[in-house]
Amino acid sequence: MVNVDYLLGFILRGRTRKKVFLEISQHVRVTPAVLYIKTNIDRSHIRRSLLELLKTDLVRCTTPKAQTGKVYVLTDNGRKVKKLLEQM
Repeated sequence: MVNVDYLLGFILRGRTRKKVFLEISQHVRVTPAVLYIKTNIDRSHIRRSLLELLKTDLVRCTTPKAQTGKVYVLTDNGRKVKKLLEQM
């Protein structure tokens, strides 16, 4: 089990990562294309941030075998971190 405070710090340390995480948390399901449109962050940076969020179990991909149009949602840890961010 990963410490939620560590995960919160992980989100706050990266400006792009924080923007991507917050945008995912505002939607039930989201694709990288939607993140690109909503945040205006370069697609390669979005991809890198998504990989970091996947590795730390903050988001999960519901369509891992898809070549394009992958869908991402928050995990239980992601929802806990979202609540902490809302309290700040």
